[in-house]
Parts: sequence; C-alpha cells; structure tokens
Amino acid sequence: MIFMSMLAILCVAPTIQCSIINSDNFYEDLADFCSSNGLRYLSLSTTDGRNQILHKKAAHAFEVLQKHNLRVRRLSYTKLISELTFDLDTFILLTEKKILSEADIFQLYLEHIGNHKIRKTILVFTDQLSTLEETELNIILNDRITGNSWFTIMYQRSDNITKYQNIISLSNNTKTLVQEIKFDQNNKIRDDHNLEGLKLYSNTLTWAPYFTITNCDGEGRNCEMKGILNDYMNAMGRILNFTWTSHSPPDGNWGVQPLSGPFNKSGIWGGAMGSVVNGEYHLSISYWAWAFQRHGLMDFVNIGGEIFVLALTPQPAALDFGLFIRPFQIEAWYLVFGCLLFIFITIIVPYTFLSYYEHTESFKLTSLFSWLFFLLTNAFYGGALTMFFVGESTFPFNSIEDVMRSYPDWNLKFKDGNDINFKPKADAGDPLYSEFWERVTRNREAHTFQSLEEGLSLIKNERTVIHIGEGELKQYFKNNPYHQQKLKIFSRVPPQAGGIIVQLNSPLKPILQAAFNSLTEAGIKDALLEEWEGSSIPQNDEVETMVLTNGQVILVFSIILASFGCSIMISFCEINHKKMFGNLEI
Repeated sequence: MIFMSMLAILCVAPTIQCSIINSDNFYEDLADFCSSNGLRYLSLSTTDGRNQILHKKAAHAFEVLQKHNLRVRRLSYTKLISELTFDLDTFILLTEKKILSEADIFQLYLEHIGNHKIRKTILVFTDQLSTLEETELNIILNDRITGNSWFTIMYQRSDNITKYQNIISLSNNTKTLVQEIKFDQNNKIRDDHNLEGLKLYSNTLTWAPYFTITNCDGEGRNCEMKGILNDYMNAMGRILNFTWTSHSPPDGNWGVQPLSGPFNKSGIWGGAMGSVVNGEYHLSISYWAWAFQRHGLMDFVNIGGEIFVLALTPQPAALDFGLFIRPFQIEAWYLVFGCLLFIFITIIVPYTFLSYYEHTESFKLTSLFSWLFFLLTNAFYGGALTMFFVGESTFPFNSIEDVMRSYPDWNLKFKDGNDINFKPKADAGDPLYSEFWERVTRNREAHTFQSLEEGLSLIKNERTVIHIGEGELKQYFKNNPYHQQKLKIFSRVPPQAGGIIVQLNSPLKPILQAAFNSLTEAGIKDALLEEWEGSSIPQNDEVETMVLTNGQVILVFSIILASFGCSIMISFCEINHKKMFGNLEI
C-alpha cells in the first residue's frame, strides 16, 4: 500500500514540477510585459475570491511581480471595483477558463473592465487554453462587449507559449477587434493599429478651414465634406484601415452648453457636442477648443493650436467739434492766448493811439518776436494736427477687454459655437466677461454670427468687432481674392489647444492621435495648411496714411464759409457807408 502511494507520487511529481515551472515562466512573462511597457503601478485581484487555488496563484503572481521592482498591491475584487477610477494603476485580474462557461458572469467583469481607463487592464487566464477554448473566448468577446473598451488578455496556449491579445471595442459597433499584440526587440508594444474596416461616425458643423460640411439632407445625412481635417481623416483611414462619414445636426446646434442641468455628465446635452458626450457618435470632426470645463465630458485628439483675432472695418469719424483743439493741451492753449493778449497790449494798443509807433525800434523788435511766435506756433500746431490725422485710430481699443468696455458704442460679436472663449471667464467672476455674457444670455443673436460672410457684412455696416479664427479669415480671402473689404486685425492671442473630440475613454483617442502625429511629422499638416489657408489677410493699411474724413474736414469748410459770409457782409456795409457818406463810384 505504501509502495503504491509512493509510486503514484513519483508519477505525479514531474507533472506538478512542470506545472510550477510553467507557472513561474508565465508570471515572469507578465512581469516583463508590465515593466517593458511602463506599467509600474499594479492592482492585483481575482474573479473568485473564494477559489483557494486561484488565491494561491494570485499570491505567487504577487511575489513574482514584486521581485521585478513593480509597485503592486492585492485587493479584493469588491474593493478594487470602487477604485477603478484611479487611473494610475494597471488593473490585473486573474481568472480561470471555467468562466467561459459562465457568460453572464464574464460579461459583468467585462463591463467593469470597460469602465476602467483604456490600456490599463490585463485579464490573465491562469490555466492553459486549447484552440477550441481560444475560439470560444473570441466569440464571447464579440457577443458580450458593446461599449468603449481596450484591454489586454494574456494566457498560455496548450504548447506553453504565452499569448497576448489586444481587445478593442467601440460603442455602436457590432465588431470587437481581437488582435495579437506585436512587440519590438525591447519587448515594447508596437502600435501598428488596424481597425479592420470599422466605420466611424462623426457629427459636426462647419468650422473653416478645418472642416466644411454642406448640402446635407433634411436629417443631416449624405453631406458633402471638405477641409483640412477631411483630408486628414481620409489619410488616417488609409493608414488605420477604417471608413468614416459625418452627419450634421439638423437644428444647426453646436451643443456647447447643456440643454439643462450642470456642465458635466449629469447634464442633458444636445447638438454636435452632445451627440459625442451621450455616446451617440464616435467623434466630432472639427476644431474643438480644449478647456478644463470639458474635462470629464470627452477626450481630445490634439491637432495643434488656433489663433483667434479681433477684426473690424474702420468706420468714418463722426462730426468732431474738438478737432482743432486736440493738438494742444488746455495748458498750452492758456499760454497761446496769454501771448496773444501780450501782443495786443504791446503792439495793437500803441499802434492805435501813436501814429509814429510803427517807425520805432520797439515796434520793429516786438513785431519780429511776434511773427516768430506765430511762425513757431503755426509749425507746432500744424505738425501736431498732421500727426493727429496720421495716427488717429478709428477705434478706441487694442484688446478684447477694451471692446467690452466700449459697449454700446462698439459691439463685440463671436462666431456661434465659440462660447468656450468667453463663458468660463464669466463663470470665474471676471466683471467684464460677466457683463458681456449677461448680454449674450439675454439676446444671443445680437452678439453672435453664423458664418464669416455674415461677420464681414456686420463689421462693414455697423460699429462691430468680430472674434474669429485667423485661419478662417485667411481661407476666405484666398478663395475671394477680389473682395475689396479692408480689415483692421488686432489682439492676436496665443494659439489655443484643441482638436477632434471623441467619446470619453474611447480607444480612438490614442489610435487617431498616433496616426495624426505621424502624418504631421511627415509634413502633411504644413502642406494642408498651405493648400487650404491663404498666406495673408488684406489689412487696411490705408487708414494709417493721412486721409481726412468728412467728419474731420467739415469744420474747415464751415469756418471758410463763415469767413466768406462775414467778408461779404463787411463789404456790403462798406459799400453802403461810402454811398451814404462818400463819393464811391460803382
């Protein structure tokens, strides 16, 4: 009996030893995978805390991970679920292949994994999977994952080869991508993404020159698209193997503000942005400004920065009664009139009463200095007046805050959908922006415009300043080279980061970002900017030359006409005086 027991032990021992060796190698592979790919902070758990065998495997995996100097902690699954929002940690979940026969339970774990940050979960099967079980796993993944998800599955095949798979899923797509991970020579993951023909759906409006969408049907479908990002998406589609299309919200609403409720996921959202926030569309292809307020609503594929400017068409000056006074300050005018009074006293008065006064040396000297005074005064006054005409600005501001202060003489308008450049500062308590946003809230149409053409028409006919992207202005004047409207551009702000928006925690963010960066490094971005944008904006340099408006010269003509009128009246008086008291021949 003892002999038979010992024999059984001897027969089983090699199998146990082999299993231990394989297990050691497997967890060594796991540790190497984490350390090579920057996954330094780990949270380890199991799908079944009451399974003692699984518990022992977790303890063994914990030891191996620690030996590789990885920061690892063991938590119960219940405890771990409450901390899944802690994005720093990589979630390592150990399970057994028997879970494949418990599809509903497996789906629950998959949903939890989908709530964790993408590329931060490793689902580890601790026992080997046969070819049939691999196929069964792929079927379950396609059937049970419906939302955004990107995680790694790790297991051993029956031939003891460790296998790694990327599991990528997008919301509103029927296909889940199950792809073998490729490594470089340093065991780092190669980001050779292939979306296997997935179709991406965008919802957006026109924001030139980045994206223009026109001629949509009544439902916002079957649209014509062009622009920088249209070309980028086509190029990325060829690289990543996906197709795409874009719709447009029929109501023409950008959706940058919630329909109701707070500015977060709890609010009710609509429009183009709301369709992405709500998970109805994969992305919105446009230039969306990144702002802290939008963090937690969506993710951004950064495409660079957009420069915003203020633009206006200088308006003719109105009648200005202070035109001839402004060259001198009031103190200078006091001195001028004081000198005139002195000249009157020293020249005019003696000249009136003394017939010989003009022959005196005193008269000559005083006259000389008087003419010198008039000459210098005329030079200073004329020079100052000329400088005033040359340098006079037709608008009393240089910044967006100055425009706000100039209300109601001047009105500031921004392109509809660009609330993010104004509302956050108003919400932060800035008094100027708060006052401005109050007016916008009361009458939005009075402070926004829908298209650049509308904005240019406004500043041509009204005392209005528009807030607009510099790239859109360049594109417009490139496409309309004979547009004669001259602009005054001022208050350029530093480029504002922004880009395409995707659903929060969407796999599209890193995939599209990598492709976009690759195309940019290849010079595609510069080429597209040159193609779609113009090189310059026709500025109104003429306003900086000495050109007088009707408002500036009307007083000159008024004074001349008044002088002529007085001269004529005096002439009539002299003629009548001669007729009555003299012998004037007419």
